[in-house]
Amino acid sequence: MAENQDVPIHTRIDRRILVCEATGEYSRAEIDAVFVSALAEPDAHDLGGVLLDLRRSTSMSLRSTADLHGAAAFYASLKDRIGGKVVILTASDAAYGLGRMASVTAEHLGLAVLVTRDLAQAWTFLLESSHP
Repeated sequence: MAENQDVPIHTRIDRRILVCEATGEYSRAEIDAVFVSALAEPDAHDLGGVLLDLRRSTSMSLRSTADLHGAAAFYASLKDRIGGKVVILTASDAAYGLGRMASVTAEHLGLAVLVTRDLAQAWTFLLESSHP
């Protein structure tokens, strides 16, 4: 799937879910570009959601409030294309809190968002046929 060897972000499709795994530090522009590239791939049609696996990312804690709201608006603008659901999978308390902040904006814009540290919970949410 979409991958740039210089950017520590990798994507794949798993059970109609676009999985985006980020490691280390990267800019919001870099993750957005990798994400858009992944959506252009032939197997990225009829998606059921997105899993943003940020457990090995150090960039979340570096994001400004404006970056978080911008990212939320970016994903929300693609809600019909990505199945209307996004999970932000985090490891740290700081990333969890920042993810929740972004999720409020995204939910206001019509995207169903779960922020969690639990991979099983993430998959359950994404594979449900409907969401609240």
